Amino acid sequence: MRRPNPVILLAVTATIGIAMAGLTLSMGGLYVDVYDGDSLHLVDLVMRMAAGQRPHLDFVTPIGDLAILPLALFVEAGTGIGHAFVYAQILVAAVLLVPAVWIGWSRFPGYWGILFAAAIMVLSLALVHGQAETAFSASMHYNRWAWALGFLAVGTAFLPPRGERPRHGIDGAVLGAAMTALGLIKVTYVLAFAPPIVVMLLLRGAWRTLAVALAVTALACLTLTAWLGPDYWGAYLGDLTAVSGSEIRSYPTYPLSTVLGGPAFLPGTLLGFAAVVLLRQGNADRAPYGLGLLLLLPGFFFVTYQNFGNDPQWVLLLGLLLIPLAPWSAEEDPTGALRMAGAAIIAALFALAAPSYLNMATSPLTLMTRDTTWVPIFPRNPPHDDFYSSEPQALRYNVVTPGPGVSDVADLGDRDAPAMVNGAALPDCALTSGLTLYLRSMARDLGSRGYGGPGAEVVVADLLSALWLFDGRILPVRGAAPWSYGGTPGWAQARYLVVPLCPLSPETRVAWLTALDDRGERLREVTRTALYIVFERASERGGEDEVEK
Repeated sequence: MRRPNPVILLAVTATIGIAMAGLTLSMGGLYVDVYDGDSLHLVDLVMRMAAGQRPHLDFVTPIGDLAILPLALFVEAGTGIGHAFVYAQILVAAVLLVPAVWIGWSRFPGYWGILFAAAIMVLSLALVHGQAETAFSASMHYNRWAWALGFLAVGTAFLPPRGERPRHGIDGAVLGAAMTALGLIKVTYVLAFAPPIVVMLLLRGAWRTLAVALAVTALACLTLTAWLGPDYWGAYLGDLTAVSGSEIRSYPTYPLSTVLGGPAFLPGTLLGFAAVVLLRQGNADRAPYGLGLLLLLPGFFFVTYQNFGNDPQWVLLLGLLLIPLAPWSAEEDPTGALRMAGAAIIAALFALAAPSYLNMATSPLTLMTRDTTWVPIFPRNPPHDDFYSSEPQALRYNVVTPGPGVSDVADLGDRDAPAMVNGAALPDCALTSGLTLYLRSMARDLGSRGYGGPGAEVVVADLLSALWLFDGRILPVRGAAPWSYGGTPGWAQARYLVVPLCPLSPETRVAWLTALDDRGERLREVTRTALYIVFERASERGGEDEVEK
């Protein structure tokens, strides 16, 4: 089968991107109705970067610069955070359009290249993180962008060019740029994809493509080092190391055993290994691709395991890879058995991938028809009042506590030890909804009491430290972690510690207080309200050890 018409391929792919972007733009901002904590985490990252702070150097995060920079550039130019998110997605899709069309045209037969390129547009522009749940979220956008780049990198390396002689310069540039961008978004993808990509390029003799890719990557790294300084890489590695050893969140959703063999994942796992067997059954020319795929599957599993929600976006990519690689010729498969097996595997992979990709592709249209009461997360704060949440998620404040008598029943199993401060137990409860209202109320109260300004900086013993987004009197603390993975990030640069009485993450509160206690630090209570307690180091007031009531 011949390659697709490049004009039609470009036109269809661009039309899909323009349609999704246009529908999103027509809504006039960004709308979320799930994972509002993740959304505020993203806003915290973006606002810090737009204000001149650098990831890893000025605040703790395992997320790379490139996941934040596109949004920060638009915010820095005066755009509201809601529109900045939309514009950033459009920018990413525009940058990836030509490489997606190139790989779709140079690697795929017929019009299968349209599906490949369209998938990259969908991953770039979706308003949901994936799966089949039609809930809108700004969280995990970088996972979608990284998968889009992964499609480019894996497609370039694993699929041989069709027709005319290979264009090693173009292929190497696409591959090197994609892998570099992956490293600056989420290193997990590089660790998972780089080894099988290198092996596959060598197996099919594309060493010149590999050489160009390595040269592009080296040049990008040297440029970044000259721009950000050599300390940047050490700080980035330090953040990644700290997060990888975190006891608060050792894995985002399911353990690896479930991602491999759980009911929702086992069909994809079995189809992956069936695809390896299929390619190994072809002629000798196809055997290396079976080996390459065998090396790639663990990378697919690992990335899925590391991503929140564990959405296996690789399932569609694997189905697309099999289209030009599977044994289709009568000479190679005179009985037709391999062709039937290949068609069945591809069809099954597409069926498994369909709910997630259809959900992402239709998300802008679904948003337009959603009957939901939306409220601005940052009201009366233009231009950032273009970021909306559903009213129940943002403003209905709810907490959970153990039921009556639970703490007195010994045979219910082990319970986490209560959070303790200076020998006193804190309330055993957790916030379940109303995070926006909760943070807004806490921030305004702290600001009115004089906390958060110069010389009175505060950090929060909780998962998020986004108070400064809700009150201009509170300053962002350098060295803090917009999303806490453990330890006491920012405490060395702050004067006060805010301990919520019903935190978003009780585990994080315990981790903060345990770390301080392990270091022998004593805290002095200075303010107590119905929402929080403010502590300072006991030495701040002459080393007094007693706790104020």
